[in-house]
Amino acid sequence: MNGNRIPCIARLLPPASVGCCPQCGQPLNDTRLGVRMSKRKVRIFDLVRHAGANGISTADINGIVYDGKASGDLVRTHILQINDLLAGTEAQIRSVHRAYVLCRRQQ
Repeated sequence: MNGNRIPCIARLLPPASVGCCPQCGQPLNDTRLGVRMSKRKVRIFDLVRHAGANGISTADINGIVYDGKASGDLVRTHILQINDLLAGTEAQIRSVHRAYVLCRRQQ
């Protein structure tokens, strides 16, 4: 492995957790790596995770999540907010060669 390459950890993570509402039993899909996120952040996190080592571009996230109607700054802001939420985990989203990749947090 190239020393400059940041290893993708998406395949090493457990499947996305799906909790259930204690009242009605309806599935709750808003928790990733033990962290609660908004539906939009979950969608972005899942896109990055499923992109694997190749990653996903800001433009692709914008096209999928916002139908191409958002700015790149909005996508980047959500990525930064997701990373803030993931601060207590060993995962983080990094930009590698203009694509977002889920990686192991650097010490």
